Amino acid sequence: MTWEMDQKIMQKRYYQQGEKSGEMKKSLEIAKTLLKDGMPVEKIARITNLPVEEVAALA
Repeated sequence: MTWEMDQKIMQKRYYQQGEKSGEMKKSLEIAKTLLKDGMPVEKIARITNLPVEEVAALA
């Protein structure tokens, strides 16, 4: 592999990690709002694709 190819691969991975981080942050914000509205933890987990344990920890 060339240096340029390595750089492109690293940039792509960094971008993907940023996207995932942003998606996770948004899911957590949504989960917090739904918890405040009294929605059950299991339903929030299903909607946000977060683990039930993680949603429960927000409560």
